[in-house]
Amino acid sequence: LRSQREFLEARRLPVRKVGLNWGRAGMTDEEILTKLRGARQVTFFTRDAAFYQRGLCHPAYCLVVVAAPAEQLASYATRLLRHRGLRTHALRVAKVVRLQPSGIVYWVRNSNVESFEVWR
Repeated sequence: LRSQREFLEARRLPVRKVGLNWGRAGMTDEEILTKLRGARQVTFFTRDAAFYQRGLCHPAYCLVVVAAPAEQLASYATRLLRHRGLRTHALRVAKVVRLQPSGIVYWVRNSNVESFEVWR
């Protein structure tokens, strides 16, 4: 939503939207993943639950699935970016994360264990 993008931009967070100023409209999931692999220091936020897969962990990016209404995406994003264990790109990279009301669930590259942290 535009309001969510404006909320993040007002907090001086760099925001790119698929089809608007990153990639092209109508990109497939595989095209998005290919473009992410070539990007630098990207944390990709989406509401598409299909991106929450252990096999999508990659050392070039962090995937974040927000399991909340679209109107709350920006608040969940800022909470993640301020979280003690995930506040820098180095701490987020090679993870696939799901943000939900009860906390943060994530996979780490080369790990067979799904981790969970409550919101702080």
